[in-house]
Amino acid sequence: MLHAGEVIYIYWHQARKDKYLICIDEPQSLFMVINTDPWSAATAPSQVRVTPSEIPCLQHPSHINTAQLVRASPIELSVLTSAPQRNHGSLTRAVIDLIKMAVAAHGILPADQASMVANL
Repeated sequence: MLHAGEVIYIYWHQARKDKYLICIDEPQSLFMVINTDPWSAATAPSQVRVTPSEIPCLQHPSHINTAQLVRASPIELSVLTSAPQRNHGSLTRAVIDLIKMAVAAHGILPADQASMVANL
């Protein structure tokens, strides 16, 4: 079972490739995306830079896009049942706090989604 704050690696339809996603709300299948480069459509303060020392499954420094939550489909998430190694476990409290601070500072997310992040 997937929990908020866990990092997964699945084929994600919007990117058309495997991506690391952070579960924000499991019942609604809402996630934040980890990108190699900052997402160009978002403001810089909404992109949280992380390193492999902070998220060990990463191969290089990356950016968590805190400007939007995205959905993964049940079919995309079903791979976690047959390939549990694609669940990389929970984020550290330090990374969760960085995400929370970014979301609180930029104010881009709708209130209900910002509340989900605040409750990680």
